Amino acid sequence: MKRAILFLCCLTPVLIHSAGACPVCYGANDSPMNAGMNTALGVMLGITGGVLGFIAAFFVMMWKRYRRQRERLSGQTFIDDHGVLRTKHEKGVMEWNNF
Repeated sequence: MKRAILFLCCLTPVLIHSAGACPVCYGANDSPMNAGMNTALGVMLGITGGVLGFIAAFFVMMWKRYRRQRERLSGQTFIDDHGVLRTKHEKGVMEWNNF
């Protein structure tokens, strides 16, 4: 265990250069790497926003379709004298009960 700690202590000064920050981390705003990362972030946000927008639009469309269907049905239905739900197309139709 002591040898491993001694080895790491001796190796640390040698590897300290490779642990340095990249140009983006230093703050070089005009580097091509920074421009590429900004473009990639914009594309990822655009795709995510587009997919979430399509999902939201789908649910809004289904909600409007449901409301339109409900309003159409409520204008075509009524409850007769016996408490049975009927449509206006059935109004005046006589049913025969042949038992």
